[in-house]
Amino acid sequence: MKLGFVGPATDDDLLVDAVEFLVVDVEVDRVIYLGRDGRLDRIPFEGRLAHAMGRCTSLTPTSPGQARIVEMIDDRILTAVYDKARLDEDDIANSSIIVWGRNNEPLHKAIGPRHFVTPGTLRADEPVVLVIAEEPDDEGATATLFETSGRPLWSERLTLARRSTVRVR
Repeated sequence: MKLGFVGPATDDDLLVDAVEFLVVDVEVDRVIYLGRDGRLDRIPFEGRLAHAMGRCTSLTPTSPGQARIVEMIDDRILTAVYDKARLDEDDIANSSIIVWGRNNEPLHKAIGPRHFVTPGTLRADEPVVLVIAEEPDDEGATATLFETSGRPLWSERLTLARRSTVRVR
């Protein structure tokens, strides 16, 4: 599984470029837009991007009516939200990776076994997107921040620790 994340966009053209990069160049399975402004609904996806959309599971805006998006990376839970302040105790306790959009700058912070990651706001002076890809050979994922031109800015291995299992006989 390879997921692409786009932070809240300041411009429609930037959003089209970001989605096109994720779908066509990175070939993500799904693009998740972390804005709640409905900008994604106003964009006509045509040409090269329209053809590539068949490989993309969906484009999902995290709107006020949809507080969170939950995905599985390996057998771990990834929760995506616009504002991490909207997360409750259960969201945090059950998620290994939390991705949020409401932040000006890109950020990755590991706290215990959890990873908090944001691509930040998609701006003309910093057109970046986040890709989280499952590692096929072991337990974990890789988070990579890309400029929409294709240049990777940073990449970090997200170790997703297995939780202990207790068996009672």
